[in-house]
Amino acid sequence: MTLKKLMLSGVAALSILGTSAFAANNAGTVKIATDGTGDYLVFPYYAATTAGNWKTNIRVVNTNPTRSIVAKVVIREWKTSAEKLDFPIYLTPGDVWEATLETDANGNVVLVCNDDSMIVKGVPASVTPQRVPLFPAEGLQDNHYGYVEVFGVGEIAASAVPDMDNDGNTWSLNRPQDKDDLYAFYKATLHAGQNPNNVWSGVDTNSMYGQEVLFAKNQYGNLAMTLPATALEGVTGSKANTNRIIAVDTTPDNVIIPDGAQTVTSVLLKVSEALRKTHLYATYYDNGQGGVAETVMLLTQPMKKYLHPTTPFNASPIGYSFDNGKDGDSNTVSLMDYYFKYSTVARDMKENTNIQTNEFSGGKPVIHTCNTEICIWNVASYTGSFTNGYVDIDLTGNKTWVNKKQGIHGIPTLMTAKNVSGTNVTNVIKPAYSK
Repeated sequence: MTLKKLMLSGVAALSILGTSAFAANNAGTVKIATDGTGDYLVFPYYAATTAGNWKTNIRVVNTNPTRSIVAKVVIREWKTSAEKLDFPIYLTPGDVWEATLETDANGNVVLVCNDDSMIVKGVPASVTPQRVPLFPAEGLQDNHYGYVEVFGVGEIAASAVPDMDNDGNTWSLNRPQDKDDLYAFYKATLHAGQNPNNVWSGVDTNSMYGQEVLFAKNQYGNLAMTLPATALEGVTGSKANTNRIIAVDTTPDNVIIPDGAQTVTSVLLKVSEALRKTHLYATYYDNGQGGVAETVMLLTQPMKKYLHPTTPFNASPIGYSFDNGKDGDSNTVSLMDYYFKYSTVARDMKENTNIQTNEFSGGKPVIHTCNTEICIWNVASYTGSFTNGYVDIDLTGNKTWVNKKQGIHGIPTLMTAKNVSGTNVTNVIKPAYSK
């Protein structure tokens, strides 16, 4: 599976699609947020390349007007979910943190930030701008594409943060909070493993929102596409995190504080179940003008690295048997979660159907091999001669790698580019991937 160049003139349309199956949780509900705010955010895709001059701007918003938040940002590359950079951000009431992933003169991916919500060794990035390289790619890793996670660490009433530097700047509804005070108080309390008088709590599920913009400049002009982060509620827990998670590798045990009788594993299972999809839907249009040929479905799987941490591309079989869809026999394969059973049906604008696989008539589904953490379907493979309509990627023939229920766990993103009679009518993006 390789990556290809990114640009095409035309219209960009992007959406997060798919059907989710939610488990009923009596203690510690975990769910996808309907309003886009939560205590755990996933930006499902970033691109930072020299070819096409791609950059990705990431923004995290504290929507709470009276409380401050500390969160941990984790950047992961797309093939193995390797952690390439992690750091805290300090969000005062109504605050926005932003940074950009781009390439340097040598083609390496760097994080660029001059926002005062990023504080390094006590100095805000607004004072000393940060240009931090991602950890070098090893083996089959590729830092130019990937996804970003944001975990809530702790939340506190702005009025409860003392004037740590004695400069007289205290928070009020008419005055922004001093970031130095928030940083210093966090270091003296939660980061030191303490929560005096329980002034810190877990991040409220209505307080963190995320949005990213993928953009570039080339012969077609300035190109951009906006993508909201997927927000989940009930992941990091109602208690503040005193596990000193900053500057250490991100593991479930140091980012999840279970509520009540829950365990870390039970929370992960609930997150995975909330992300379970039995169908993925992709609309397509104008085959003769670039549309369907440039339509790609991506599936980001943020929980796989935690719940099934088998090293990708490991050739050692794990003994999972299934029918490979070709001869009715049972076959043992390596890394069962990288092999998906699925079938498709395409429809045009008049409800005609084009069944590319024959599960619907009693046959066997096909196997989709995905040796990466972000999986890829090229929609044009299933549309036949149709030029407008939609494709249903049916995953009910698959068994998930966690609880063996129908479907697969992940966040789907549909990318579509369109050329209208050779005219660039709006900003565009061409999908980054090709098999």
